[in-house]
Amino acid sequence: MFSIYDAFQRIIADEEISTPLAAILALTELIENSDAGTMFELVKALNDGAEALKKQASNTISVNAGCELFIAFVTLFPHDSDNFTDLKKELIRQGQNYAAEALTYRKKIAELAFGFIKDGSVILTHSYSRVVMQTLLLAHKRKRFSVFVTEARPRGLGIKTAEALTAAGVPSTVILDSAVAYVMDKVDFVLVGSEAVVESGGLVNAVGSNQIAIIARAANKPFYALAER
Repeated sequence: MFSIYDAFQRIIADEEISTPLAAILALTELIENSDAGTMFELVKALNDGAEALKKQASNTISVNAGCELFIAFVTLFPHDSDNFTDLKKELIRQGQNYAAEALTYRKKIAELAFGFIKDGSVILTHSYSRVVMQTLLLAHKRKRFSVFVTEARPRGLGIKTAEALTAAGVPSTVILDSAVAYVMDKVDFVLVGSEAVVESGGLVNAVGSNQIAIIARAANKPFYALAER
């Protein structure tokens, strides 16, 4: 029996796949395994699958972002085909193509953000972000800089960031979340990722991002957020 959560866990085991993309790919597998015979039945199955996934996943914001995006796409997709099986195959193909294309966005963002990092820069980052990591590792090939990384409790994902940077040869220092104000005067700018982008243009990110933005603004330090969508 198909389990959307098992599919999600298998997909996200790939370090290159972000949480929203894993949710989208899990939903495409749900379509592949669904016996829905009408668009109404398919959309209901997708909504039920999304709800089940959100109940079990740890990062509900990112999961919800991916699910809402894909379900909205399916709902609005022209379904004038006489053969519903063919339509389902096309939706699966579109979902897989979107995920493949989205993986290229991270590289493009890293290349665009490259110019913001100067030789000798001191950067503050928060938690763990794939697009931030790719940007920093790309910049490390041609520039020298150091990074302060917050612990990002309670999940402690900043430790993962610091370990990856250290392994790549990037000088990094882990700091307490409560020490952000203390190190802010020492950094040139803040660089974070984004778990979701809301309709108003606002960003949703790891707990503590808002306080870092407030402190950066008070210290007149640039605050950059890299978002894949």
